[in-house]
Amino acid sequence: MADQKLVPPWELANVKKAVAVYYGGHLILSVSGDNPTPCYRVRIEQSLLPVEPPTFIVERQTTGGPCPDVITPYQRTAVFFIGGYRETIDVISRDGTKSVKVVKLDATKGLAEKAPAHRTATGYSASFSFEDAFEDAISKLPPLFPDEVQHFVVTETGAVVGGFLGLKTLFVTVRTP
Repeated sequence: MADQKLVPPWELANVKKAVAVYYGGHLILSVSGDNPTPCYRVRIEQSLLPVEPPTFIVERQTTGGPCPDVITPYQRTAVFFIGGYRETIDVISRDGTKSVKVVKLDATKGLAEKAPAHRTATGYSASFSFEDAFEDAISKLPPLFPDEVQHFVVTETGAVVGGFLGLKTLFVTVRTP
């Protein structure tokens, strides 16, 4: 029987701040807080229960291995299709359920039409993490104006492996539509 690696369970994360923005049927939810060590990943999931207002769960999972006991801030943003605008949403975290006011964006349409057709960037991850490479690529394409809602399309994913240096790097190329 092959060795099976046990995956640590997801647990509720603490959330110090939550910001929600509605644009074109989508909810952009950004949360931030602290993890007890830098060896945690954080995710935001929409509850499967059909309740109003829509409910989102913020969880964390340890990545395992030795890790220093240093409180580490995090920020995670996710986009969800929710259809119609809601004035509030609920965010469930280690601190309980928090009602978050949703900001509705309408005014950016005229500004977005003046933006250049396409911008492209490539992100990299030495740990072969698609998420890390994707976030690296997106970070290289900052908004052109405040409060811009950005859309990204992955145009290429690949790896650079080998050589006398023993390279092992995942890359993700994104562009704005």
